[in-house]
Amino acid sequence: MSFENRPILSIVGRRQYTPYGKLFCENLIQTIAPYRPIICSGLARGIDIIVHREA
Repeated sequence: MSFENRPILSIVGRRQYTPYGKLFCENLIQTIAPYRPIICSGLARGIDIIVHREA
């Protein structure tokens, strides 16, 4: 798998997220999925984990 020419998206969020924040991140990842971005985050509890699960 080549990582060349693929977009990179960094996500940083709160550990104690709101329902809106969770929904926003889920929708964002679903929307950009066709572009096959590389998701970069710190894997902290909260938004970081939600983004990786959705990806």
